[in-house]
Formats: sequence, structure tokens, C-alpha cells
Amino acid sequence: MEQGCIVREITAATSRNAYPCTFHCVTCNDQRRVTALDLAISNLVGQIFSSPFSSLDILISLNLSAKSFVVNANSSLLQIPYTVKELELSFSGIIGHIPEKMFTNCPNLEYVNLAFNNITGFLPENLLLHIDKLKYLDFSYNNISGMISDLKIERCSSLSHLDWSGNQIAGSLPPSSEADYAAEFCLRRNPLRFRRAEKPANPRPHPQPPHRLDPIGARQHVCLPLSTSSS
Repeated sequence: MEQGCIVREITAATSRNAYPCTFHCVTCNDQRRVTALDLAISNLVGQIFSSPFSSLDILISLNLSAKSFVVNANSSLLQIPYTVKELELSFSGIIGHIPEKMFTNCPNLEYVNLAFNNITGFLPENLLLHIDKLKYLDFSYNNISGMISDLKIERCSSLSHLDWSGNQIAGSLPPSSEADYAAEFCLRRNPLRFRRAEKPANPRPHPQPPHRLDPIGARQHVCLPLSTSSS
């Protein structure tokens, strides 16, 4: 069964005030409006277009993981409904580049998992600017390239986990600022080098890193504290 068919059935039922909440992959609120769609448990195949989801205007959770899909990242990730908070697309056949405005178009996102796909291209420099609500982001095991030092990570005060493991990200991490460490930054299996900051005059209670460059790609498990800035 193709993904487009079931989505059209759900959106058509919604538009004619029918009751799509009887579908096994659908969760509704008390007003019988669709709030969550979980297609991971469905035997669906084919290419995914996100435009059919646009009529689900109070959708909070979308799960398309581990299916025989083909998803074009360049267009489909820009068509996720504005209201979505949880986006689970791991193992979902995503191809293409990360849209720079992905999070601008979906400012309510709190959880995003795009791991184990075929996302390619360079890191958009402004991808993580002003992401106030984002808590969990996983881009691990794709084919993303670029320089980590070019990535701007600002105003991400809610971010608790950021995983770029298993990509082709190079360069050196910039030294940490004196801001409190706010998140875990996982960088396993990348051709990356990492420079730790000098100790501040009044050290924080958390451990300070050594003063050397370490090849992160050669280490099996590297998750670093991610320093964020509000400037």
C-alpha cells in the first residue's frame, strides 16, 4: 500500500467531518482531530510527499521510520506541518540535502530523528540558529559533509542532545565559551579534530578538557558537552 493513499484517506475523512480516528495509525484529540500519525507500523512503500499532511493542521507527532520509502529531503522536510513537535524519520529512505530553513518552517519541533538515511551535502551554516524549543536532534549515520567550525549554534538553550555521528564532518570544534554546558554533542566516526578551551580564571565545577587536538574519528565513543551562546 502506498503512503499517499492512506494519507489521502485520512485527510479526506477529516475534511468531510468523518471519523479517521478509527485508523490504527491515527491518534486524535477529544474533538476527533488528528494529532499523531504513526506509519511505522504500516506496510507502506513508495515515495513520500509531505504536502498531503498540510491539512492536518494540529498534527503534533509524525512517525515514518523504518519503512520502504523514498523521501526527498530538499522539498519534503520543508512541508512538515507547522504544528509538529515530534518528527521520527530514522531509517526512512531520506535522500538529498538538509534544507537550511527546515527549523524556521517548523519552529515548534522538539524532537527530530533523521538517523540512518542518505542525507548528503554540506551543513547549512544557519541550520541551528534560534531553535528555542528543540531538545533532541539526531542526524547520525548519513553522508553529511562540511566544516563543523562553520555551524552557528546559538540560542539553543533547550537542546539536550545533538548527534552528528557517522558522517563526513571535518574541521575543528571551536573552543568552548564560558557559557554553561547545555547539551551532549555526539561526534563518533567523523574525520574531525577537536580543540578544547583554556581553563577560565574561575573554573566551572564540571571537568575542563585537555589542551590538545584529538582525532575524533579514531575514537569509538565521543559525546562532548555542547556549549551554547545567547549572543
